[in-house]
Amino acid sequence: MALKKEVLIAACGAPATIHRVDSVTLNKQANSTVATVSSFYNTAALSQGLQPLAQMAIQLDGLPAKGQDAWEFAETALVAAAPDGTTVDAVIQQYGVDRHVFAGAEILDV
Repeated sequence: MALKKEVLIAACGAPATIHRVDSVTLNKQANSTVATVSSFYNTAALSQGLQPLAQMAIQLDGLPAKGQDAWEFAETALVAAAPDGTTVDAVIQQYGVDRHVFAGAEILDV
């Protein structure tokens, strides 16, 4: 699975349009999930095994429901709409990323 949404990678000034959740870490004590995401220029770059333009860890509130796939939970949370009144920064910075950077992205079966 992958997320499709164009965002800017600030470090190189290039757009990334396809994003893969590489790992999901669950923290029961903190009731949170961390998704590690790699961003690629396009689907061809991902399918050819090229290096990502950026990688980031995004903390998500909550944990998957019992029996729910952790990747499905993370992808659904990442693409969920940002809360009303929230301004989303669609730029992946070197030292941080907006929690809602992938809001509205399309989930692809890649």
